[in-house]
Amino acid sequence: MGDAIHRRRQDVTWSSWDNFKNELQGQFGEIDEQGAARAKLMRIVQGWKRATEYWNEYRETSLVRPEWMMQP
Repeated sequence: MGDAIHRRRQDVTWSSWDNFKNELQGQFGEIDEQGAARAKLMRIVQGWKRATEYWNEYRETSLVRPEWMMQP
């Protein structure tokens, strides 16, 4: 099995930085960004935070957009 893994590592090549980033994101990135953001929004509480801190956390989290909206 170790040989198969070693061979796989040698076979993988990326033709550009963007290809590498996309592969890395696919392996280790958030699978469902919108779902994770939605869940985080449900957990956000103001507690002892100032109103501006609470609002900023809410606003930053709610800015997560689907990938297709970010592409030119």
